[in-house]
Formats: sequence, structure tokens, C-alpha cells
Amino acid sequence: MNEHVEYSELLDKITEQILKEKDTEHKSMLRKQYKELSQMLKKIIEANMESDDIKYKNVLSNLDKANKSIKESLRDGRKVVRTIQVLSETISSIESIIS
Repeated sequence: MNEHVEYSELLDKITEQILKEKDTEHKSMLRKQYKELSQMLKKIIEANMESDDIKYKNVLSNLDKANKSIKESLRDGRKVVRTIQVLSETISSIESIIS
């Protein structure tokens, strides 16, 4: 698994969801999450963590869930609230590593 590709894909899909989203509250939340994730992902990359670290594996798993959730909400706009929840969980898991 190439985590840098995953990071890039996640941010690209969030951007796509922001552009597609009509609800201003959801759009605002997604923009905030994009900013937070972008900053956090840089820190993870800079930390150069061991790929066998259990916390790191947890983050990768959450990133995978977030990617899948965003893809689903891009197909079905009614799923954007779930995507926002998944992104929040992903942000929390990253915070546990970089704090």
C-alpha cells in the first residue's frame, strides 16, 4: 500500500466533494476537515513512521475507510453526512499519532 498515494487521493476526493456539495454547512465542514487533514498528513509524512507501527496501521485503515466513504458520497450525495463523520474519526486517529 502506498500511503502517499492514499493521502493524495483522499485530499483530491474531499476537494471533489466540496465542489459538488450544495449544502453550505456541509461544504464548510468539509473545507475545515480538508485543511485539518492536509496539515496532519504532512506531519505524518515528516514523522516517517514505521509501517509496522500499530497506530500508523490504524491511521491507514481509517484513511482507507475515508476514501471509500467519499467515493460513496460522490455517487450518492445523501451519504455526505456519513463521510463527514468518517473524516472526523480519521482526524481523531491522526491526532493520536502526532500529538
